[in-house]
Amino acid sequence: MNSLGIYFGPKLIILAEIKGRKLIKSIQIPQPVIANDLEAGAPPEVTLIQLVALIKDELRKKEIEAKRISLCLSGKDLIIRTFEIPLLPRSELKSAVNFEARKYIPFKGEDIISDFQIEFDSVNKINRVLFIAIKKESLERYISLLEQLGIEISGIEYSAFSLLKLLKLAGPRDSNVTAVISADLQGEDEANFLVLKKGFPLFSRDFTMFSEADSVTKIEGAPDSGMALEKFKTEIRVSLDYFHRKFSDKNIQKVILIANPDYHNELEAFMKELNLPAQFLDSNRLNKILGEVFSFKLDLLKSYSSALLNIKTKLKLHLLSVRAKTEGVEKALTIDERLRELLTNLKVDLRVVLAAILVCLMTFGVGILRILPFKKEAKDIKTMRLKAGPIDSASSYEELVNVQKQYQDKLDDLDKVIKERLYLTEALDTIPRVTPEGLWLAELQYKCEDNNQRELLLQGSCYLGERGKELEVIDKFLSELRNSPNFKKLFQEVKIISVERKETEGRQASDFIISAKGA
Repeated sequence: MNSLGIYFGPKLIILAEIKGRKLIKSIQIPQPVIANDLEAGAPPEVTLIQLVALIKDELRKKEIEAKRISLCLSGKDLIIRTFEIPLLPRSELKSAVNFEARKYIPFKGEDIISDFQIEFDSVNKINRVLFIAIKKESLERYISLLEQLGIEISGIEYSAFSLLKLLKLAGPRDSNVTAVISADLQGEDEANFLVLKKGFPLFSRDFTMFSEADSVTKIEGAPDSGMALEKFKTEIRVSLDYFHRKFSDKNIQKVILIANPDYHNELEAFMKELNLPAQFLDSNRLNKILGEVFSFKLDLLKSYSSALLNIKTKLKLHLLSVRAKTEGVEKALTIDERLRELLTNLKVDLRVVLAAILVCLMTFGVGILRILPFKKEAKDIKTMRLKAGPIDSASSYEELVNVQKQYQDKLDDLDKVIKERLYLTEALDTIPRVTPEGLWLAELQYKCEDNNQRELLLQGSCYLGERGKELEVIDKFLSELRNSPNFKKLFQEVKIISVERKETEGRQASDFIISAKGA
């Protein structure tokens, strides 16, 4: 049976029909069709109807009759994070993952559909979590579109993960720690930087080589491919820097590149500069699998890979199943017909009722017999306790008032100690939530004077390759701290003490100190 893959890229919607592993037909639809309708003020429902009609028309023209489709999405639609949690009982894993994931999700929990997969790190004795989420509103829009096409949805995939199925067919085998880099240097699709350890993702990052200005240039004439190549090299360096900061104990042993054949020589030389052994996706083997001479298009490869329903990888993420379970629970909470049917057909057997009552009485009686010895022991302990002497009955009213005042003063002192304790939890929790990419903290100092003047010093660094960008990120971090309600509740005065550009491991980075004071 033929299967269909649909990839919603930044600029294009690509559909690929395959039979077995052979590419049969493909369709390309520009994404700007949707964007232009939205800018013109068309309601989302109208735009969706127009897009459904457009895709149906293309399917009819190409005579595509596949009844199963796999949805492939770019990184802009998904939230993908990898983090670590300690070893926990299975019953506590989901709560722990959801709690940790809140640091990386800018939406409410009820507004997203999410799933996760756990890989045990036997060396560090810790659980590594791969977390994926999508806004519920976005997912429903995609599913509504596909349902209106009358095609069964088999699954939802992140485009970089879909390409892993293609690598199983046409790519070299991965090493212990492998980076998979995919980019179309002549197109406008999203590039992906993915690092795997034995097939399990450790790190992922998405970026584009062409800005909006470059897209305009592409309409007027061909954009500078040399500029795209240099942008690609810069983004690879930034991605490697992010990865090494997050996983300082892991070294990439191999790089697998999925890129235009025309750039293989330049990319191979670039990888040698980085001291990384590189291998490319074999074009001849790819042509043999696809069944035709293939002109490299990354977005088509993503759509084709998502349609490979029978190729399995190590990933077990099922956003569609999570959505179905969520909908099932909601319906069960609002429908009571099943309960009425159960009560209507319920038949009562008196013998069963009497037997149940007898079992309950026996259980209750055994419980009482077990409790009685403990009650007696507790009563004996109470009689052995020292008894406080009563207040002298001859005490005057003034003496009793004085005693009562002494006790009240002690209670007030205790209450004051408890209420005036300073809790920094909310303020400190704000810091990782507002920390932008490319910026990290190296040291945190907290001081509190006797006059209740408190100061929090944040020392850190920012690396983005350009001083101007680094200063913008530091300023953004400062602004986020100032505007955070939980942070400025304790620290009203937040300012930069110093910013100095220093060289670390052959790279220039901006070191900064931020002071936060409060009364």
